Amino acid sequence: MYYLNALGDLDKAKRSFLQWEQTYPRDWVPYLDLGTVYGGSGNWDGGVNQTLQSLRLNPDDVNGYGNLAVIYFLLGRLDEARSTAEQALSRYPDALTVHVRLYTLGFLQDNPSLMRKEAAWAVGKVGAEDFFLTLQSDTAAYAGHLSQARTLDDQAVATAKRDGLEEDAWQWNLDAAIRESEMGNPALAIQIATTLLKTQGLDRYTQAVAALALARAGDAAAAQPVADSLAKQFPSDTMLNNYWLPCIRAAIALDHNNGAQAIQALEPTAPYALASPPPLGGVAPMYSVYLRGLALLQEKQGAQAAVAFGQMIDHRSAMGNFEIGALAQLDLARAQAMAGETAAARTSYQNFLGLWRSADPNLALLQQAKAEYAKLQ
Repeated sequence: MYYLNALGDLDKAKRSFLQWEQTYPRDWVPYLDLGTVYGGSGNWDGGVNQTLQSLRLNPDDVNGYGNLAVIYFLLGRLDEARSTAEQALSRYPDALTVHVRLYTLGFLQDNPSLMRKEAAWAVGKVGAEDFFLTLQSDTAAYAGHLSQARTLDDQAVATAKRDGLEEDAWQWNLDAAIRESEMGNPALAIQIATTLLKTQGLDRYTQAVAALALARAGDAAAAQPVADSLAKQFPSDTMLNNYWLPCIRAAIALDHNNGAQAIQALEPTAPYALASPPPLGGVAPMYSVYLRGLALLQEKQGAQAAVAFGQMIDHRSAMGNFEIGALAQLDLARAQAMAGETAAARTSYQNFLGLWRSADPNLALLQQAKAEYAKLQ
């Protein structure tokens, strides 16, 4: 647990958990924790196997069911995810992580009644109401309803603070900062991320993603020192040094119009392309894949960029309602157009515009997409 939580060194944590399993084969705890490590670092099959073993040893552990449902989502095995979630609720009807999975299932299967049911369950529950408000915010943003997403974000932060959940409030502000940076509102993203980074007691992963938001919003001067400080403080942290810090460096290179440097900066992320790194655990954000696609676009390598964005779309269930999953559809269209695949690009633009058919009409991204699509007609 020291290697895992204090140092973030996943290799040493794995070795310790494996030794624990070999020494105490009837203890369910190392199987559960190793399943979390495997699933979180992108080894989904390993995560399933370990978590199933933990549940065999302790069939009443709600965390095991919740973790297994998450990994089934990452794998796209949605029927098994739902069955696992329902098993968990039969034992623990108020398990937050399980209700979150069912909401996500409703999103992925276009089942708004299930989403409303799960959101209604959370109302008035400390630790759940704010979480579901931000889930609904993500869903709104995914469809281009940015004004609604901002309102829900404000409600999530206010609810978390009302309930004394300061760390939750940090997380919801962080989500807002990333969203604004990716959806073309750099000034607001910088304002939110800068305020957040002034908070005392902020954990290292929240600092890293706040710095990423700054870098994506064009404030490399503010992002770079945060990244440098984190690298110095936590040299053994696997996901920090092999995922978030390379993403920050790549975002800075992109802002400097150096796509080749961004691609090089992202090399350490290759083994973790499908990881669920903190603080965005529970989804595979595929941020490194997204940034690599943007870098390839910047380098005018349309066909290779299309592969990256296509990989994101192929893993839609793993990304859940994280907004760059929607933006990948637009970037896929751009990559296909660049590669001369006009018919495929038209289809991808149509898919994006269909997804954003009721989006806020003043969004710059929407206007750009419509103009680009018109040029292909």
